[in-house]
Amino acid sequence: MIRWIISLLALSSTANGNTYEIHRSDVDYYQGQIMIDYRLTLSASPQKVKHLIQDYNNFPKISRLIRKSKLHHEKNNKLMLSQELAPCLFGMCYSLNKEQQLFENDRGSISAVFTPNQRFFESGYEEWDVSSSNDGTIIHYQANVTPAFSIPPFIGKFLIRKFIDDEIKFVVKKILSNTA
Repeated sequence: MIRWIISLLALSSTANGNTYEIHRSDVDYYQGQIMIDYRLTLSASPQKVKHLIQDYNNFPKISRLIRKSKLHHEKNNKLMLSQELAPCLFGMCYSLNKEQQLFENDRGSISAVFTPNQRFFESGYEEWDVSSSNDGTIIHYQANVTPAFSIPPFIGKFLIRKFIDDEIKFVVKKILSNTA
């Protein structure tokens, strides 16, 4: 039922004449891991979408979750991304930090592996795949994150899904408004 409502909202959503459609929106919380799998189509130029997604230092402009984002190089020329996150639920905001090593390939995929020994995350992996389609741009986002803090088992899954659904919709609308 929730997916049907999300899809209906997505089909009717417009931002500056641009639209999006969510094809898959799976969020699960199981044995301490948050698993996310989203696939959506945007009626926007793939080149512009890739540019926005790869503009790491400006992530705070398209996401409510990310307060600060900084791309830097470490020893051995590793591409690192440090971010300060500010998730808010029911008016309560928290401050979390994460650091990831980034990997980009020629197809447009970006993978990010959380660095070990972080305060807020035990481990994590994210991947964005951006490709073109007849309708514009397909974004496939997958993540598997193990937070270092506990989340209540029953209500936690509902809150995580709600938070992620809201954030994805916000980011998509920002991308569409910046690619018009």
